[in-house]
Amino acid sequence: MNREKTSSSAALREALLTFWGEQLRIEETRDGLLAAMPLMDAAGWQVVLRAEPATPGKWLLSDGGKTLGLLDDAGKNPTATGTREAIGALARFYGFEREGLELQKVVAYPFDACEVQVFAEGLGAVSHLCPKVRHRVAVNPLHRMEERMSTYFYRRSWTPKRHHKLSGKVEAEITVDFYVDDTARPLALQPVGRQQKLRAYMEQWGWRWTDLGRAHPDLLKVMVFDRDNQDWDDGSLKIGEQVCDVFVPYQEAEAAMDAALSA
Repeated sequence: MNREKTSSSAALREALLTFWGEQLRIEETRDGLLAAMPLMDAAGWQVVLRAEPATPGKWLLSDGGKTLGLLDDAGKNPTATGTREAIGALARFYGFEREGLELQKVVAYPFDACEVQVFAEGLGAVSHLCPKVRHRVAVNPLHRMEERMSTYFYRRSWTPKRHHKLSGKVEAEITVDFYVDDTARPLALQPVGRQQKLRAYMEQWGWRWTDLGRAHPDLLKVMVFDRDNQDWDDGSLKIGEQVCDVFVPYQEAEAAMDAALSA
């Protein structure tokens, strides 16, 4: 019996360490690091935090405003007295601070894993202040597309640069949500980040993709969208089809990108 308990203990430890290792994703960004933690918020998404150098020996952890944004999207005003007091209590317990809509914590470098974990758990706790958040966020098309594309890159062992700036022929800086340069050809991917009034948005991106194509002829230009939860018209769809190498619903993106990269 003791031998079985010892064996089970080792098996459970190995299973948990494997799961945590598979779920933890860390990407380099222009300003620092982006970490998807093996922890779920109230909306069912992984808790994601940013880490950026602040001063020598100190880094700033931040949620980039996502956590309070979830509450606001669900109709829970983060500045209302009751909500503000609840966030303040959690901030004191978990040791973070609120700066505008961002939740932040300064930590020492080299990192203390416990500090990072406690901050991530604090973000998850704040997300649970609104019970409606799960239902509202579940239909947010941008969140869904970003999660699906992040999983695509992770499964292929590619490390995309997030919010990466590329130079065009005319525009000095054009920011794309995902950029990968360790593939057969460099790839820039932009999920459509709007649900309505898509014509002006697509005209703007039509110009950006054209400018990037002139400056980077080998660039694979990819744009994904959510046909079911975005208000598309034929003209807006036509712009994407004309200027992108891959312009498809996000559910079809993996196969389309694989085909384009192997062509």
